[in-house]
Amino acid sequence: MSMNRSRKVLLTVLGLGLTALGVDRLFLGGSTGPQTATADVQAPLMAAADSASAATLGAAAASSPATSAGPTLAQRLLALARDWDETASAQPVRDAFSPSPAWTGPGSSQADEPAQALAVDPAVQFQKQHRLMAVVARRSGGLAVVDSRTIALGQSLDGFRLIQVRDDAAVFESSSGTRLELRLHPAAR
Repeated sequence: MSMNRSRKVLLTVLGLGLTALGVDRLFLGGSTGPQTATADVQAPLMAAADSASAATLGAAAASSPATSAGPTLAQRLLALARDWDETASAQPVRDAFSPSPAWTGPGSSQADEPAQALAVDPAVQFQKQHRLMAVVARRSGGLAVVDSRTIALGQSLDGFRLIQVRDDAAVFESSSGTRLELRLHPAAR
């Protein structure tokens, strides 16, 4: 085996590392091992944990060998959740996706939008949600493939019944009599 430049560099780095390890263990007292760490429980969290939750959740923790002087993590989390429930119920939660009033202007109100969203016409919503992929027109009726589901004449989809199949469209009717037409996408023809 020949000693080229990269092998010489590798052996030099390995030798330096072993030398540093030996000096650390023999002369610098590196043989003591890792130090143990302790955690201190914060006073506000200790005050927030009550004795009822400590009695219910602390029974299993008390029998374990690693018990601490303060409440357990589960007790502190329960106290935090209880405090959160009390403060969260007092204030309404703002929609994180609604634009800032600085963007929409001082007179606009976002409170009307959910009511307007509920007033959407079911036929328009049906047309937006579904796509006609194929039709099979027969003398005895026909089939329509909507969103990869085959629907025969007379069957319903989301409250709309298929009443007619044409060469390039399918006609649906709701129980209230509203008719709508799903047309084939030009690429599907």
